[in-house]
Amino acid sequence: MGRRAIALILTLLSVCGSYLFSQQQDIVLGKEAGWRDLAQTENLTEEPGRQGYPALLLGPSEYSPDADTDVLLHFDSLPVRDAAHRWKVVQSGLSARTNSPRLGSGAAVFTGSGTGVEFSVPNDSLFAPGIAGGDFSIEFWLYTVGGQEEASLLYWKGARWAPAGQQGAGAASPPSAASGSAGSPGARSGLEPLPQEVRIEVNDRRLKFVFNNFFFSPSNQPTSITVEGVQRMIPRTWHHHLLRFDHRTGLLEYLIDGVPEAVTYVTSTGREGGAVYLPYPGELSQPRVYLGRSFTGMVDEFRIEKRVVESPRLDLVADARGVAVTRVLDLQYSQSRLAGITAQYDTPGDTAVLFFYRIGNRSDGRNVVDAQWTPFLPGTDFLRASSPIRGRYLQLRVELLPDGPHKVSPRLGWLQIAYIPDLPPLPPARVTATPGNGEVTLQWTSVPESDVQGYLVFYGDRPGQYFGTDIPKGISPVDVGKVTSIKLTGLTNGKLYYFAVSAYDMSRTGGPGGRHSGALSAEVAARPLRVY
Repeated sequence: MGRRAIALILTLLSVCGSYLFSQQQDIVLGKEAGWRDLAQTENLTEEPGRQGYPALLLGPSEYSPDADTDVLLHFDSLPVRDAAHRWKVVQSGLSARTNSPRLGSGAAVFTGSGTGVEFSVPNDSLFAPGIAGGDFSIEFWLYTVGGQEEASLLYWKGARWAPAGQQGAGAASPPSAASGSAGSPGARSGLEPLPQEVRIEVNDRRLKFVFNNFFFSPSNQPTSITVEGVQRMIPRTWHHHLLRFDHRTGLLEYLIDGVPEAVTYVTSTGREGGAVYLPYPGELSQPRVYLGRSFTGMVDEFRIEKRVVESPRLDLVADARGVAVTRVLDLQYSQSRLAGITAQYDTPGDTAVLFFYRIGNRSDGRNVVDAQWTPFLPGTDFLRASSPIRGRYLQLRVELLPDGPHKVSPRLGWLQIAYIPDLPPLPPARVTATPGNGEVTLQWTSVPESDVQGYLVFYGDRPGQYFGTDIPKGISPVDVGKVTSIKLTGLTNGKLYYFAVSAYDMSRTGGPGGRHSGALSAEVAARPLRVY
């Protein structure tokens, strides 16, 4: 066997080896690459998962601001910010947040140092001076660390002009800037400042809501109301607290973890049916609210709504399914074959993760593949499917479903896609060129691949430079279809031409003409002459 034959065999083995052993390719979503290849997410968040890689899980059951939101504090980051962009921080002694919150990524940690957070409120707030209110709800998650005597969780003070002698029992002194005597410039004839305050206190693991001269009757008569819990809160445990006021009935109701704890009516009779007293921060009030001033423990998801909250949100995770859709993933060629999709995911309790794919040869350029979603189980060997799953463009959709009580979330660590690109066909193994009078006849062996659709003939007048333009068949390369011989006429006698042939298959690419052609065959040369 000659050296040329041995070299040809080694070349073929090298080419075939690359086709046989290097076809499968992988696309990984998650892990080091993160989730940057996601085009759409709904109700999902990221947290560190296995080996510190970001994992997808259902978002926390946090509130979002709405038209009735007075303030919403998530405490997910510092400095503290109102998610409704209404309350402004004037001064904050809050320098820490926990990494073990009730919801989200953080909660406020108060140390009882007497600083807390001081807020200024807008002129339409529940605590805005001179603004009569209606319905309201105050809710939050609270984590106590032990017995505390009169620890202040929330404090507001105010004052309004009232007839002399109408001071409410047990009320604090009015704000100094608003105070005045009968002879002072701020005083009114026959009137004096009536102190007001709203306090939320923690006392021996019980919560107490105090409203001194905050509610007024239709005839401007003040009343002081205290609502106090009966049961003691379990230390080092998160509890949800909700106080809501209905201005139509005067009902003031306190709930712990969604269960009614105390009920009273802010009416002239103290029962349902009397004249309803409404909240009214006086015109002499300071637009300041203090949170966590002497409280030790943690607070999360503090919210005030100017409406009655009928059903507090007690779930840990969102009650809606989470959805992640990848961008369109390009598998290079239209006949690429999907081999399998694996995933790392956890489904604690009765949570679930659902997986879908869609694959096709067309994408509308808006991250949408023109195909239907198909459910699958990760780890399925698609190569064993009754019919191959082929296409150039692939998308995945993953749906995360919570457990029944919405206490835990499934978790998606990563996705890995294995596919076999439709590699270009092998070149013809043997090409011959037979010259004639102004013509050359080319013949080649057929490429034994089932999806070969035709052959391209390259020609030119320099070795390896196939830029010919001077034959009736057309400029180089010439698509000759699915044949294995062709007679090229119109050639110049005496001129030496060089030829090579490649095969193309049914895949479409972004190249010229969309042809998916393979490597060129060995080059052959021929010189047409009149003698033929």
